[in-house]
Amino acid sequence: MKFSLWVLFVVCATAMATTPSPYGFSLDGPDGPVTEDDFSGKYLLLFFGYTSCPDICPTALYAISKVLQTSAHPDLIQPVFVSIDPDNDTLERLSRYVHYFDPRIVGLTADYRTLKNMADAYGASFGYRFGDEEVTPPNLPPTHSVYHSTLLYFLSPERRMVDVFDYQTDYEEMTRRIDAVIDGRPPAQARFAAGADDGAPAYRGDCPLPQGFSAYAGNGPALATLLRKAEERPTLVAFWASWCAPCREELPLLDKLAGAQSSLAVHALDLDDKPQAIHEYFARLGITHLGEERAADPGLFAGFHGVGLPFSVLFLHGRPVARRNGAIDETRPLERWALCAGKPGD
Repeated sequence: MKFSLWVLFVVCATAMATTPSPYGFSLDGPDGPVTEDDFSGKYLLLFFGYTSCPDICPTALYAISKVLQTSAHPDLIQPVFVSIDPDNDTLERLSRYVHYFDPRIVGLTADYRTLKNMADAYGASFGYRFGDEEVTPPNLPPTHSVYHSTLLYFLSPERRMVDVFDYQTDYEEMTRRIDAVIDGRPPAQARFAAGADDGAPAYRGDCPLPQGFSAYAGNGPALATLLRKAEERPTLVAFWASWCAPCREELPLLDKLAGAQSSLAVHALDLDDKPQAIHEYFARLGITHLGEERAADPGLFAGFHGVGLPFSVLFLHGRPVARRNGAIDETRPLERWALCAGKPGD
C-alpha cells in the first residue's frame, strides 16, 4: 500500500552516547517489569494498541509477523506491542494475543498514567469514549470504546527513532527499509528531495519563526506535492488524523485562523481517514474555513521528519522552511510571521 511513513534522524555519535533517549520505558510484562534495557542490542519495532481492536491492531501485528519472516536480520529485531487498555488486557490475555501472530512479539502494558506519559513521548495518542463523551480512568464504564494512533515505531539499539510506519505500510516495503537501516545502507531519499524547487529563493531567516517551530534543514517535499492547488502565499500545512486527540483541540483553532486573515494560507491534511469520515468529523467540530483535504501521498509526511501527530510545516515560495511536532496552541505568532515573510523580496 502507498501509506508509508519514513523518518530518519541524523545524530552524531557523541550525542547518541551522552544524550538520554526520550523513548525509554518501564512497563509490565508476563514475567515482571520490563524496560528498554531488557532488549539490549536489539532494534525495537513498537506499536500501541489493544487486544479487542477490530482491525488496526491485527493488521499491524500481521505486518510485524511478516517482517520477522522476511527480514534478513530477524534476530536483531524485537517487536513490542504496548496495550493501552490495561483494564481489560491482562498480561496473560495480552501474551496469548500477540503470540497468535508470532511468539517473538512481546506484549507489555502498565497503569494509565505510565502509558499516557510514554505515548506522549512517542507522539502517539490514545483514549477512551463512552458514547460521544471522553472518559478517563479510574471511572471507565464497562462498555467504553478505545481509540489509538496507528503508527509503528522503529528504534535503534541506542533508542533513537530511525523510522516510522503507518499500520497499512506494505510489509515488504517495511522489511526493505528496516534491513537497509540494519545493514547501514542509506534509504533512498531522492524522492523527498526531488519535489523541492531548487530555483526558488532561499528563506533567509529574516522573520523570526513562531515559537515551537524549528528551521527546516535540507531539501524536502515541495508544497506542490501536497496540495492540488498552488499557493503563492506563506503557507501552513497541518497533518492530522481522527485518532489524534490533540488534533481535536488544534483544528478549530486553525479553522478560526484560516477565516480571520489572508496573509497565511492554512491547510489541514488528513493522513488516515476516508472522505466521508473527514466530512463527519469536521461537522462535529464545526469546521467551516478549512478544506476537507487528504494527503494524496501520506508517505511524504515522513520527508519532513515528523514523529506523531499533530505535525505542522511552514512553507515559503513553495519550499518547507520550518516544522513543529505537537499541537499549535497560539495563532498570533503565525500571523506575524506570515505578514513579515510575505513581504516582496522575502
